[in-house]
Amino acid sequence: MTTLSFPLLICQSQRRRDDYRPDDMRSGDFDLLQLRDLLRLHDVSAQVDPWTTQKPEADSHLLLMGHDYTPQVFNLGAKATSRILFDEMRQLSSQLTWSGGYPGVLKKLITHMQNANGRPYRDRALDYAFRDNILAQDALNPMQAVVKKIIAAQIDWQGEKIREEADLQHLLREGLNKTLFPACNRWQDLKKRTPVILNDPWATEITLDSLHIKSNHFTAQLSYQLQGHFGLSTADMKRYRDSRFFRIWYVLQRYKKFAFKPFVINIRATTEISGKAPGSRTENKEN
Repeated sequence: MTTLSFPLLICQSQRRRDDYRPDDMRSGDFDLLQLRDLLRLHDVSAQVDPWTTQKPEADSHLLLMGHDYTPQVFNLGAKATSRILFDEMRQLSSQLTWSGGYPGVLKKLITHMQNANGRPYRDRALDYAFRDNILAQDALNPMQAVVKKIIAAQIDWQGEKIREEADLQHLLREGLNKTLFPACNRWQDLKKRTPVILNDPWATEITLDSLHIKSNHFTAQLSYQLQGHFGLSTADMKRYRDSRFFRIWYVLQRYKKFAFKPFVINIRATTEISGKAPGSRTENKEN
C-alpha cells in the first residue's frame, strides 16, 4: 500500500473547481443592441438609464416646481451609474434573501462583485449555512456510513494501521461513486435553504483529512468543499427576466460598458466520524 498522504480526495463532482469557462462566468461580452433589443432588456432600473447613463430629476422635486418646470436630466457616466445600480441591487436583495437565518450575505456578495474584480469569495456565514442545513440534519449519514464501513474493513486492528495491500483512496472513491452520486453533484437539501445564487453548486469535493487508529477504535475527519458561481448566464436571465434585481445584475455583468466580473464562492465544512472494530458499536460526531 502506498503511504497515506492527507488530505485524500475521495469524492469529486464531474464539474471541476475554478472553472471560469461557463456562460455565467462571462462579463462585458454584450453591447447595447444585443442586451436592449435582442434580449429585450428595456426597463432595467427604476432610478437610472444604464444605456444612456442618465438619471432623471426626482419626482418629489418636480412636485415642488410646478407644472411649467422642465425636468432636468443628469448625465452621470458609467462609473456613477454603476454605483446607483449596485445600490439598487442591494435594496432589492431583501426580496431574495433566503429564510435560513443568515441575513446580509447576499448584500455582501453584491458588494464583493462591485469591488473585488472577480476575486473568489469566502464567508463563514455560508459555511454555517452548509453545516446547519446539511451536516446538522443528518443528510450525509448514508455517505458517512459507507466511509466508516470501508475504513473499518481495511484496518489491521492488531497493527493499528491500514492494511498493507489496501488502496484506501481508490476504495473510498469507488464506494462513494456508487452511493453518493448524484448527490455529490447537487446538494438538494442545501438548495432549499440557500440564496438563489447557490441553488446549484458548480463543484463539490470531499476529502479525508486525517485518520487515527488506536485500541480497536478509529476517528477520521472529512471535509466538504463546495464551489458556487456568483454570475448570471443568458439562460438565467431568460428565466428571471421578470425580476428587476436580475435585470440589473445581468446588465452590470454582461454589458461591455460596465463589465463587472462574476466570481466563485467557496464553502467549506468539516465533520468527524468514528468507528470500532467489526462487531463493536460505532459513533458519529459532527462539528
